[in-house]
Amino acid sequence: MLAIATNFDTLQMMLRWKLQFMEALIKLLRTSFRAFPQVFLRGKGSISTSYNGNRFCPSPEPPSHGVGQGFPILILAIVLALCSGCQSISERRSDEALSSTLVLYGKILRWQGPHEQGAMLADPTLAPKNRGITVTSYQVLSNPVRTAAHTATQTVGIEYVYHDSQLTRQVIDRQIWEYDMENQVWLRSNPPPEMPR
Repeated sequence: MLAIATNFDTLQMMLRWKLQFMEALIKLLRTSFRAFPQVFLRGKGSISTSYNGNRFCPSPEPPSHGVGQGFPILILAIVLALCSGCQSISERRSDEALSSTLVLYGKILRWQGPHEQGAMLADPTLAPKNRGITVTSYQVLSNPVRTAAHTATQTVGIEYVYHDSQLTRQVIDRQIWEYDMENQVWLRSNPPPEMPR
């Protein structure tokens, strides 16, 4: 998936797909394992034992299933269950780090001010120097989207006020985030938006 699963609809769709896949796997395993009692209990005397779904019952003819019949399907199902739709551990960590970084960035802007965002920027000198601004609202307009393996974008609406004028202004902030592999952190690569009076 390109979008990070912070979008509720995307997360719900992914969970529904996983649930359907696991139900199909359980159904396959149930049908594959019904042959095992027939095979392992055969040969005790002249009457073999088969499984009819609820109990074991004697049967005059030998069972029709062999040991090797269900194994290729079973192995394939297990491999698919382990590998399909799963992110690698590093991708999952990267996604979690992105989500927590974006939340932290919003909190820094909202509660500490735009001048404190330097630690979250790839170039800290781009942080605004004006301390007379208070962010009154920080709303995510479009959820974070991975545009490449180590790049993500997010659009945010910011309302702010200058302390000396008390007039509320708005700006749309299109953020570009890049993953720093060396330090394993997400940093904002584009400069913050201008906040005119």
